[in-house]
Amino acid sequence: MPGSAKEILTEEVVITKTFKGRINNFTNIVKSGQRCALRFSVNDNNDKWALAFKESAVDGCIDLIFAGKEITFKNVTIEMSILDANNVKTKTVKRTNNNVISTLCEKFEAYLDYEMLSDNAEMLVPNGVLSVTAKISAQSKQSSPELKSKDLKMDLTDAYADMRFTDCTILCGDERFSCHAFMLAARSPMFNAMLGTNFKEGITKTVKIDSVQPHIFKEMLSFIYTDSTENLHNYANELLKAADQYQLDHLKEVCERNLISRLTVNTALDYLVLADLYNSPGLKSAALDFVVKNAKSMISMPEWKRNAAENPEIFVEVTEALVKSSD
Repeated sequence: MPGSAKEILTEEVVITKTFKGRINNFTNIVKSGQRCALRFSVNDNNDKWALAFKESAVDGCIDLIFAGKEITFKNVTIEMSILDANNVKTKTVKRTNNNVISTLCEKFEAYLDYEMLSDNAEMLVPNGVLSVTAKISAQSKQSSPELKSKDLKMDLTDAYADMRFTDCTILCGDERFSCHAFMLAARSPMFNAMLGTNFKEGITKTVKIDSVQPHIFKEMLSFIYTDSTENLHNYANELLKAADQYQLDHLKEVCERNLISRLTVNTALDYLVLADLYNSPGLKSAALDFVVKNAKSMISMPEWKRNAAENPEIFVEVTEALVKSSD
């Protein structure tokens, strides 16, 4: 019956989860450069989420990172507080992401500073213990029993590993990649056009790629088949460029969020330029905000002068943003 298939595909489930945890010897761990985290699950699927603290790129500060993986959520709201010695919430932060996302990574830059912790140690970290509470609420798009999306993902992962019944070839550098034309076309509008009958590639079922290095294309191909890549952290910059060229919007979003989580005084300007070149408004906005907030510590760095000389149009935007922030 019309509509019946749609009704069994997904259902919206509202998830609300409150979590409390403690980190012993907190200040010494973070000062030593180590990352400390508390992990928890938000639903029956045992999806793993984490609150992590690490030394910030901002001198004397600690970043807070809230992350979740292997999810399909939308309208995610996270709220996190420190519980002081009297079990009262303090240093509360809250953020909402209204997009449909498969990986969440929210970073609160310079969430704590060592001087403040030292001055308020008895209340905030009594006996060196940091106590925190977090609340997350979201809508989860979960599969009904009739459709097992995890089985589908596993099947596609197996298909990528085996590469049987392939019908097209990608020539990238000195390497050849056997692929399934329908998969490339379904995931990428660029491949869809190239493999159409109006182009030579569609007739020969052979596509030559010169703009992407083979090891980057391999990661991109993995994402096309499996919606994931094992080396995102190492190649996020290059994958963002490839995703923009081949119109892989989801890969581009994943790269964007990864780079946003890694904004520091050493990377922000390069990421700002990268975002401008490859049409990444989310990354550009985050990088520009970071530059404005940290301009005093960045303006004397060699990267500032180099980028100002090489990318004057972007630095016009930086200057305008700095002026606006001082009003």
